Amino acid sequence: MNKSDPRRQGLRKTSAGLVCAVLASILAGMNAQAWTPLDQTETWTAPGTAGWSNTVAGVTLTNSAGYLNFAFPSQFTPAFVGGLAKRAVDPGTLLTNIAFRIAASNTPPSQLTLCLHSRLTGNTWYCPLPAPAAGAEIDCEVPVEYTKGWRMGPLSTPEAFSIDVKTVDWIGLYVRRNGDTTAQSYALDDFRVRGQYWPEDRDLDGMENDWETRYGFLPDDPRDSTDDPDHDGMSNYAEARAGTDPTNGASVFQVHIQVQRDSGDSPPRVMVWWNSISNRSYTVRRTDGAGKAFGKVMAGMASTPGTNVFEDVAATNAASAFYRVDVDP
Repeated sequence: MNKSDPRRQGLRKTSAGLVCAVLASILAGMNAQAWTPLDQTETWTAPGTAGWSNTVAGVTLTNSAGYLNFAFPSQFTPAFVGGLAKRAVDPGTLLTNIAFRIAASNTPPSQLTLCLHSRLTGNTWYCPLPAPAAGAEIDCEVPVEYTKGWRMGPLSTPEAFSIDVKTVDWIGLYVRRNGDTTAQSYALDDFRVRGQYWPEDRDLDGMENDWETRYGFLPDDPRDSTDDPDHDGMSNYAEARAGTDPTNGASVFQVHIQVQRDSGDSPPRVMVWWNSISNRSYTVRRTDGAGKAFGKVMAGMASTPGTNVFEDVAATNAASAFYRVDVDP
């Protein structure tokens, strides 16, 4: 559970002595139903470079044989010249894995590096890779995870990477030629990117663009998801998931409870209700003691906008019952 998630607790004791508590929470994570899986492979079977470009003078990108070819001309003086081939990434794209094949013609490259660039911070992240030997090809597969060697310099942190990977605007491959004077070429093929796509949420912070704009937040900056401008204990992300107003401290996700008995000998009937909005689901959990694990009593309960009500017909005469309602991711 996110530390900024709201907790609204209350205790109620019936005449029979049953004590009930309620807890409201927002589960961390984005709405899985909003995602579109991303799995694209570029093979350069069509003419052209498929949107890949290079701005380094003296390096050419061509496609004449069904792959992207990095060409370095011969040179009078040995020099390590590098070319950066890159392609755009649409906002709302979360890359999780990159794979490709690269071959060297007559000499191995002196450096091979995968790159990601953030449109938000301007940071470029680098992941160094092994280079193919002369006349050989290798397959590379790189998870887009900080622990896999992605760095941008001395200020690299997992937190910075988490922000930047949500705002990638281009992906690139840096190839630096060998330092001798001969002409050199390197062939890139089967460039595959996998991940998820959510165009309605450009910065992938769990808050849709229209919602952020409505309340004056920044749909291209995921850092505002943890802010709490109305100081009610709910982060902006939690407010978006719960359907509450992030600018009104009185607008919070609250769960209420009522315990009833039909007759003196009948078991208690526990009614739990909470404010709800459309396109959400909720999970009700229960435990019979503080500090004990909560078990599911109703999972994936569809919303009934306005108020959701759950009756726990399985409630017993135990001394206590603790309930928790989660807004599902």
